[in-house]
Amino acid sequence: MGGPDDTPGARRPNLVVVLLDCVRAASFPGTGGSAGRLPTLERLASESTVYRHASTVAPWTLPSHASLFTGVYPWEHGVMGDGRMQFDDSIPNVAGLLRGAGYATLAFSANGIISPLLSARGSFESYRCAEWWEKTFRWIEPEALGGSADDRPRSARTGVSILAKGLVPGRARVPHRTLLRAGDTSASLETAVRNARPEEAPLSRRADTALWSAIDGANRIARTLRAPTTPQPLPIASWIEASFGSWLGEQRPDQPIFTFVNLLDAHEKYLSDGGLVRGIGEWRRFVGIPQNSRMWLEGEWRPTAAELELLRLHYESTVLGLEPRIAAIIAALQRAGRWDDTLFVLTSDHGQAFGEHGELFHERSPYETLLHVPLWVRWPGPDPRRGPRDEHVGLIDVAPTLLRAAGIEPPPGMSGMPLQEVGDRPRSSPVLAMADGFPTIERHRLAGPGPLRERLERSFAVAYSGAYKAIVGVRDGSVQAFDVLRDPTETAALADGASPEVREAVRVAQEAADRIRNVAKGAVDPDVHDRLVSWGYL
Repeated sequence: MGGPDDTPGARRPNLVVVLLDCVRAASFPGTGGSAGRLPTLERLASESTVYRHASTVAPWTLPSHASLFTGVYPWEHGVMGDGRMQFDDSIPNVAGLLRGAGYATLAFSANGIISPLLSARGSFESYRCAEWWEKTFRWIEPEALGGSADDRPRSARTGVSILAKGLVPGRARVPHRTLLRAGDTSASLETAVRNARPEEAPLSRRADTALWSAIDGANRIARTLRAPTTPQPLPIASWIEASFGSWLGEQRPDQPIFTFVNLLDAHEKYLSDGGLVRGIGEWRRFVGIPQNSRMWLEGEWRPTAAELELLRLHYESTVLGLEPRIAAIIAALQRAGRWDDTLFVLTSDHGQAFGEHGELFHERSPYETLLHVPLWVRWPGPDPRRGPRDEHVGLIDVAPTLLRAAGIEPPPGMSGMPLQEVGDRPRSSPVLAMADGFPTIERHRLAGPGPLRERLERSFAVAYSGAYKAIVGVRDGSVQAFDVLRDPTETAALADGASPEVREAVRVAQEAADRIRNVAKGAVDPDVHDRLVSWGYL
């Protein structure tokens, strides 16, 4: 299905990917969430192709981002949990290919865990990631701290030192450009940790919960002072929109751009929302919810139905709160005169669970709560592809789509399919995914109880064929199959031989499981482990 970006000699479009970390399809407009009170998203949907059946490749951050940038699956690029975290830097990535074609490339991420991917050799020309504390001390602006974490000694990166500097009024602000980092430093997740939280005295889990209560209270006061009419918490890494606008103003008008943005607001832990938690009594009940995945995994915290519902409502509120941030990014492109020539992708790396299939937050689960993600593509200019589409597509398809739009033929090794071709020809192979042990298993493999270790070490291969989805256990060969169109919550399992389509999905998932088993395991680099700790993943 051709379009303006396929025309020979046409001006190369600007390419912008906005990834909403942790946002599941069921909570987003067009695939289950309400579009009410969201004028920017309603307008964007009317100008976009909304793929109602899009899947990520894994239920957690690092493999999903690596696949987004490379167009290959986790068992192909090497970024997997369950003891393997080695990125294959020989695989071309979309940022590097676009740079080679004359694009100015930039990445902004509120999730600092992905910085080794953004800084990889042959990737983005420049990037900036939020520091670990920006999710916690949201009222403090990094520009007021005098340089990036790389420019400060480790003693000046602790929570106490950040608070001490951030609370001093009238500090001189540094220009946004001084906080941009140059890319091409490493293509491996074994890179030294930047912005990592220094070692501090360990806290018990209950003490950690008490500390989060104090942090929530401080953020609530800051939000009341800074944005008294807005009940939602302050955004994470609020510098992204303005820095993007400034960067756009520094680029040559005739040079196409490729920008990636990660917005982290929907990620746990959740700060209290003034519209959902009113009064001191309700606030005390909310902050008494641990939101501690380790406590949940080890059985120390068994969330009640009421706690799960309150957390889900806070999550849904943060998803709604992303709309003005998306609007600000679009407005920056419009002010720069680039919006009409921009291919704009809106998607997510994985979903979020609140008790569905016995899961909490994300990691490991092979079900649609975590694997079904929004995927919108706003094509530049008038385009017949606008509107909802029901073909099954994947996050794996974004990289070849961007390259095709830029007039670059996707490398033959890419597993994804350009979305420009959806509807014109069938996929060469079904959309695949996996759900493996998050690096949390490194923490529990030796110390955790046997049933917990067994649960964390489970991994799954997933294949989609038409309306059907197959889930195959990598270790035990177990098989589940679902009709995800008629049964989107996956409550009624089908027999694995129920139909030719089901048998095909099972066969392909079994092949993927074989490939996953055959991938040699490697040790998780200590620097990567430290980064996961600093960002609250472990």
